[in-house]
Amino acid sequence: MEREHLQQGTQDLLEATKRFVESVSMYAWTQSDGEEVYRQVILRSILRKQFESLEAIVELASDDRGNVAVTLLRPMCEELIWTEYLRLISPQNSALLLLSMARVGIHETFCAQERYAAGKNMGDLGFPPGTAGQLRAASDAATEQLKLLAKTLNWPNRGKQLLPTVRFLARATNRLEMYNLLYHATSRVVHFSVPELLRRVWGEPGRMAVSSNFYQRYWADFSLYWGGWMYAQTFLTIPPILTGLESDLEDTEILAVDKAVRVLLSRGGIPILTIEEIAWPFSQT
Repeated sequence: MEREHLQQGTQDLLEATKRFVESVSMYAWTQSDGEEVYRQVILRSILRKQFESLEAIVELASDDRGNVAVTLLRPMCEELIWTEYLRLISPQNSALLLLSMARVGIHETFCAQERYAAGKNMGDLGFPPGTAGQLRAASDAATEQLKLLAKTLNWPNRGKQLLPTVRFLARATNRLEMYNLLYHATSRVVHFSVPELLRRVWGEPGRMAVSSNFYQRYWADFSLYWGGWMYAQTFLTIPPILTGLESDLEDTEILAVDKAVRVLLSRGGIPILTIEEIAWPFSQT
């Protein structure tokens, strides 16, 4: 594949959005903002993280490390879907959802770390007395809040699993086709996958070489295309939701984003499977 347009498109996209991302990376807030603070900081954090993820993809692709770049696509996909879902529901429910997820998630991580530390005689890890009880109480209250939100937002009943699946969110935001494609593609990378491992095996029956270098350019192209596309979608979704901006997104920046995306998409999408992957395992039957 010729990937010059992919590199150009992603680099132009980063350049077109850099000023705005830098400007919203600082957030002035007051106590009167209440729980809305959580929505605002999470949206800013998503935007910043996606910008940095695309930067990393561009750098890794340039360094012939496409096999590493592709691992960044899975979280970018989830972040885009969650961003669009948070825009879909009311600001109040969005803020409560994020705050509750934070409290439950921190408590779960604390418990996992505490269990490991106890087994390894690591002590209290520096937490003050009463931390466990405080986190448990906050998590219990947040769990009740999530139960209320589940009813309000018509989430499917998943038993003890209160949060909806990403698939549910993808369907709610009309991103199901993207979800199906990218979740299958990225599952091969982040989980044990024989087809993914076989990508590193090249040669002829009787003499094979194993290296990530053989397929890295394809991984790089796939990462540049989909990473750039998802970042562009996230970038266009978040600014209208932000408040307290010191400067708005300029018309010239919007036009530059549109131009960069056109370059990125100019030669079509990058598939998951290639003809080379089929040859060896099926030739042995």
